[in-house]
Amino acid sequence: MTPGPRASRGLLLLAVVLAACSDSLAVHADPSRARLAESVSGAAAAALQVDGTFRRDNPQFFGAAALIDARRATDLATAFITWYGRFFEPAWREQRGTAIDARSLVACGTAQFVDSPYEPIVTEAGWAVRKAFGPRFRVSMCAGGVRQVVVSVSALATDVSLNRDGLEPAEDLLVTFAAAALPPDWEVPIDAEEAAQQLATVLGVRISTVPRVTATPSGMQFIGQWDARLERSVLVRDRAGSREQRQDRIVLADDGHRRAVLYRLDSTSMLPPVSTIAAPSAQIKRGWPATVRLH
Repeated sequence: MTPGPRASRGLLLLAVVLAACSDSLAVHADPSRARLAESVSGAAAAALQVDGTFRRDNPQFFGAAALIDARRATDLATAFITWYGRFFEPAWREQRGTAIDARSLVACGTAQFVDSPYEPIVTEAGWAVRKAFGPRFRVSMCAGGVRQVVVSVSALATDVSLNRDGLEPAEDLLVTFAAAALPPDWEVPIDAEEAAQQLATVLGVRISTVPRVTATPSGMQFIGQWDARLERSVLVRDRAGSREQRQDRIVLADDGHRRAVLYRLDSTSMLPPVSTIAAPSAQIKRGWPATVRLH
């Protein structure tokens, strides 16, 4: 069964901020956590802790289904790498360009909750399908203090147990888990703090809600779209330049090489994500509107 699109995701169109002096909205800022307090207000400011990070309030349910928490996701990711990481080493070498020893990897940082772009999926679809299309946690794995691998863990993995023989149930582990090496020139995955700082920097407006990341249908475990509200609306126009309007809800689309600011127009459909993975020159297609429903 194919899940329907989440209505609240809306149509995403590449935005041009009229106050910007450049046609490009690519962001290459090097955000400083010390400056983050100056870039947020409202709920985002209230959630900002003294260490310069936002307090994480991850969901506990996806529809009626219970979710694991960040600590459990980290434990499961660590076990997955311990038991099965060696089988991924050839693929990791190709992805990163250098050898990665799975035995040297340790979890680093806090597991990042990534929301699903789909509505909660009906139980008739089967547990494996719901795991595949539901929310996930991203767990970064480091060696020598350098982040090298990201393990994606289904947040619905309440059925997974650890024992002396590995992880159970074994039959759907490749749905519950995915592991990919980070290409050396990709600055991914970013976190909520960096997303807030980059949005504030390029738009010149403080961010009023903690950015939340949603997965894209690209299949890449470290790609996402960060959604946040602004302290005040900004004037934007579509890429074709045919329409303008004010928006206070903005999305930062991150594909590892280029970040683009996007905005929502309606609540029914969604453009494909910007991607340089398969085609370096790929752009969101022009036109108003140019929509594709998620399948």
